[in-house]
Parts: sequence; structure tokens; C-alpha cells
Amino acid sequence: MTSSPVSRFISVLGTRVHYNLAIPQDETNSQNLGTIVLIHGFLCSTFTWNKCLQPLANKTCCRVLAYDRLGFGFTERTLDGERYGRKNEELLALEL
Repeated sequence: MTSSPVSRFISVLGTRVHYNLAIPQDETNSQNLGTIVLIHGFLCSTFTWNKCLQPLANKTCCRVLAYDRLGFGFTERTLDGERYGRKNEELLALEL
């Protein structure tokens, strides 16, 4: 059985970012092996990953995080065009 990922918000680099988090359900594999970060493509959102977050977490024994990139989904929009640059996207992913 798979459960829905947990939808959350966090402030990263001064921007309110929406993300979904799945945690492995198997108690026997409780050791955390890290976090896998899934990044969606253009015109998508965290919804793109919903069906695979929990199965991936259970298979890998890793937390699996998918977030809405700047300007997508529920992540805060900003009028500062420079924040949408590649470098800022990289920093945002690393901070998460």
C-alpha cells in the first residue's frame, strides 16, 4: 500500500517553496540512506511525481523529495526576473 506524499512549504533563499516528501515505510530498513531530489520539467509540478514518490522511497530506503521549481505549482512567484536564472535554480535545489 502506498500513501500520499506529505505536502509542505519551506522558505529557501527568501522564497516560499512547496515540496512533497515521502519517507520509507518499511520499519526494518529504518536506516536513512539519504535523500533523492526529483526535479520536474517545464510546465509540470510536484504532481508529476506523486505516484512514484512513495514506491521509490520504499525501494531505496531514502527520503524522496519533489519540489515545485520557481514559478511552478504552489511555489511563490516573484517579479524579480533574475531569481528565475539557472544559478538560482541550482542554489535552491542544493538548499532544499
